[in-house]
Amino acid sequence: MNLSITSIVTACLLNSLLIICVCILAKKDSVISRMGPECMIFIMLVMILRMFLPFEFPYTYSIWIEDSLSFIMTFFLYPIFSGNIQIMVWHVLMAVWEIGAIWGLIHSILTYRNILRYTELLPEEKWETILEKYHLNQTEFGNLDKMKLAYSQGIFSPCIMGIKHPCLILPEMDYPEKQFYYILLHESMHVKNRDIIWKVLIDMLCIVFWWNPVFRYLRKELFQLIEMRNDMRIVSKLSEEEEIEYMQALKDTAVQAKGKEFDFCVSFKRRKNSELKRRMNLLRNRKYCRWQQVVFCFLAFAMLFLTSTVIIEPYTFKNIKEEGERLTDENTYLVRNGDRYDVYVYGKYAITVENIEGFEGVTIYDNLEEAKKNE
Repeated sequence: MNLSITSIVTACLLNSLLIICVCILAKKDSVISRMGPECMIFIMLVMILRMFLPFEFPYTYSIWIEDSLSFIMTFFLYPIFSGNIQIMVWHVLMAVWEIGAIWGLIHSILTYRNILRYTELLPEEKWETILEKYHLNQTEFGNLDKMKLAYSQGIFSPCIMGIKHPCLILPEMDYPEKQFYYILLHESMHVKNRDIIWKVLIDMLCIVFWWNPVFRYLRKELFQLIEMRNDMRIVSKLSEEEEIEYMQALKDTAVQAKGKEFDFCVSFKRRKNSELKRRMNLLRNRKYCRWQQVVFCFLAFAMLFLTSTVIIEPYTFKNIKEEGERLTDENTYLVRNGDRYDVYVYGKYAITVENIEGFEGVTIYDNLEEAKKNE
């Protein structure tokens, strides 16, 4: 496997286009009602994993483009400093990318550490006391012993914090019995599905590719799909009357919820009315089609695999790699073009530059005919 400029650019470009297409489909109720949110979530998670591996694989085929990428590659390979160590624009951009990712990672680690400290300081409530207060049976919610329960004045909506030891934090308020029942059902389902792990994964993707807005778009749609999956798994076990009560509990909790969502937690933050209305409509109109799910997944994975089978590279730089051969007098020459210079690499036109800075030692010809004679 090889990591290069063109492999990263190709992976980001092709996967970004594929992500946009999948997210557009995910916003269509007719698609979600047939495919189901779980199918779309699985495809999105695979796309996320693909972006962490933007390599050129042994089976990858290079598509050499005559001139369209020459300007981009020449810009990336333009030498900023020439000496014993040559520093190109490519190296500077990679350094900026890495610094931004490291900064985001450090900030996220510190945030998560603060979250852990915050949850440790909260006084833990006993499940027996709370369940008795709301007349609930613990067996309906799975193993609550693995989840800590606490109340906080700084929380305005129910949320789950922590990965290894999740903690359900509730606002300091009294809920109606039915509403609390469905809140607990909803949040315990998040813990059972390990949704906070998926949130951390997509958050890490947004940190690494902080410069690509497509992944933040994917993050938003993925979280919405996770909520839909949660809803559908819950109502699948409810009667029609209980389903109506659940949707009313969603509405009431959304009205009460306010404030900003915390990092590294799954919370019931206040959302747009249109998003909540969409969730409720999908609960009423779900009609999964198994063969369509299989076909859609096959096509999505086929398209995803194709993004790793090709890499787009400029023909001009076919024999020059980022970490390899330098632009020297042996492979490069300049031709005067008025007050500017046309750059040719291996006899192929690459770009026109204003000055010869960075091309020291490269032969300059008055015209192309003279250059061709001396090739």
